[in-house]
Amino acid sequence: MNCAGLGHTAPFEEQREETIRAMLDLNVRAVVELTRAFLPAMRARGRGLIVNVASNAAFQPVPYLNVYAATKAFVLSFSEGLAEELRERASGSRPSAPASRPRSFWRSPGPTAGSWWLGCP
Repeated sequence: MNCAGLGHTAPFEEQREETIRAMLDLNVRAVVELTRAFLPAMRARGRGLIVNVASNAAFQPVPYLNVYAATKAFVLSFSEGLAEELRERASGSRPSAPASRPRSFWRSPGPTAGSWWLGCP
């Protein structure tokens, strides 16, 4: 289960490049790389499930949270596509988009003020 995420609230033009890169690395690149890393072993065992947690932000544009919402839309689309690819096999993929849970989305000592970290409960 992948339910990590990094978000940042600010006008897009004011977001620092390293903050945007950190969101892309964690919310997009890590999802793809971890899926590629674990999928071969799951196929060899003939069982397993990949669960990638997106966000309600994946379903609509979110001003001042643009990059985060776009990365979570990627997670949703990637996971749904992968689920179709794996539907006929013993292993699979499931996207998840939980409702907002304020206690799980807190200020972090991240790259800049206004950054948020979402972790598994």
